[in-house]
Amino acid sequence: FPPMAEPEHLGAGDRRVGVEVAGARAALSICFDLRFPEHYRHDAGDGAELFLVASAWPRARAEALRLFARARAAENQAFLVLCNRTGNGDDGTRFAGGSCVIGPDGAVLADAGEREGVLFCEIDLAAAARAREAFPV
Repeated sequence: FPPMAEPEHLGAGDRRVGVEVAGARAALSICFDLRFPEHYRHDAGDGAELFLVASAWPRARAEALRLFARARAAENQAFLVLCNRTGNGDDGTRFAGGSCVIGPDGAVLADAGEREGVLFCEIDLAAAARAREAFPV
């Protein structure tokens, strides 16, 4: 994302990355990836029940961040855990915070708001499989 000088610090990947978390297949992504639904669709097709997203969305686009995160979870009937930067950057950019856990139906299950800290949320990972079986999209 050139407006935040990311090309100076980050390199583009050439593949999707998945890991196992608590017995569930999880897909990893970052920040701007949320704007590309096909990325998540491929991961869901490969069996991901959980999306883990690390991001640094500014406050000015907080509503879009939440919209995209909820949409990616709901359209793929998967859990999405979002960890978004909060506070102010050295250049004065105010970050949105809003780290949260979203269920397979797009509902926000836990929300950290703009505060720093650790967010805890117990989830039933089998709920993603049940949702997909009940409404196969």
